[in-house]
Amino acid sequence: MIRILRIVGRMNVGGPARCVLNLAGGLTGPEFETLVATGRSGVGEGDLASEISAIGIPLARIGGMGRELSLARDFNAFRAIRKLIATFRPHIVHTHTSKAGVLGRLAAILCRPPGGGRAAHRRPRIVHTFHGHVLDGYFGPWRSSLFREVERWLAARTDVIVAVTASVRQELIERHGVGRPDQYRIIPSGGDAPVVARDRSTGDVLRAELGLGIGPVAGVVGRMVPVKGHDLLLAALGRIFAEVADLTFLFVGDGPLRKKYEAHAARLGLSSRVRFLGNRSDVARIMSTLDFLLLPSRKEGLPTVLLEAAAAGVPIAASRIPGVTDLFENGSSALVFESESPPALARAAIRLGKDVALRQRLAAAARRAAAQVMTRDAVVAAHGDLYKRLCSPRNEVV
Repeated sequence: MIRILRIVGRMNVGGPARCVLNLAGGLTGPEFETLVATGRSGVGEGDLASEISAIGIPLARIGGMGRELSLARDFNAFRAIRKLIATFRPHIVHTHTSKAGVLGRLAAILCRPPGGGRAAHRRPRIVHTFHGHVLDGYFGPWRSSLFREVERWLAARTDVIVAVTASVRQELIERHGVGRPDQYRIIPSGGDAPVVARDRSTGDVLRAELGLGIGPVAGVVGRMVPVKGHDLLLAALGRIFAEVADLTFLFVGDGPLRKKYEAHAARLGLSSRVRFLGNRSDVARIMSTLDFLLLPSRKEGLPTVLLEAAAAGVPIAASRIPGVTDLFENGSSALVFESESPPALARAAIRLGKDVALRQRLAAAARRAAAQVMTRDAVVAAHGDLYKRLCSPRNEVV
């Protein structure tokens, strides 16, 4: 049996947490034993940790493993991870997200169980998944430079690096010098999109519950943090509403900037046409309500919400960033607009709001594109095969 210690910074609602949930639940039985270690989600982020416990997977809470840097808390989290490694004795330590990747890999690198010799089991095999990265666009120049050096050092001591898209791999290697090409495996994380068509009757029920009119409904789904670009959308809404007079917009998600965005919408006089719904567990109902979805993100790894929308037959307009362009082609399966550009965002939204035929054509093509992404079972199987190769006597990682 292969024991896997899976470490993720937080189980907040999003792609990395759902990937951890899928892998923990999929790799069970006589071949695999999993322990998930995680910190606590922030206020308004939602938390999927209870779903880990609900499927019978042991869960260890790591105090202090939050988003912000803190030498004292981070050191305590590092010590807690080292203790887990010593007691659980995993064959594989697989880390997800930046903070967990640093603390978890460092703990595994420094792990030296009793016994001499050069046996392969002197430390666990180390795998890290980049669901995206924070090496630019998140922090100032000096901190970004420091993080790049840390990631380069860790990558040199990591057995396998998993990237969720080819563009994430390319950017890490060519732009940031993280890892060698032969270390990487490309395995998408978004393999659980519901491949079902929108149920208009379900959407009509939710419309009635929300008090929406008969006009088109658009939405954005994601955490309310700067990288998701909600501010760009708010800057474009006035122009969008002026051109699509009966449009209503749904903001689905929560986060530290929600109150700021709600206040901004009110100052713009848009409160009657904008709904802030917070975190929702009924994604299928939301998708059944939407006539199109916008993704104004500044940066993404593999945006799971786009796969969910595409699989459900919801047309998409999204910013031109890696992760989006890996999945969709502008004008064919989605409208892809220039990132950081409210006018470009507005033009794409107006086109979708006015052109029903365009929405139908893009939705059909997007659904075909989503079907080409690895299914959840295939993602789980790819990881299982990777772990078996890493733990084989000959370490056959090819």
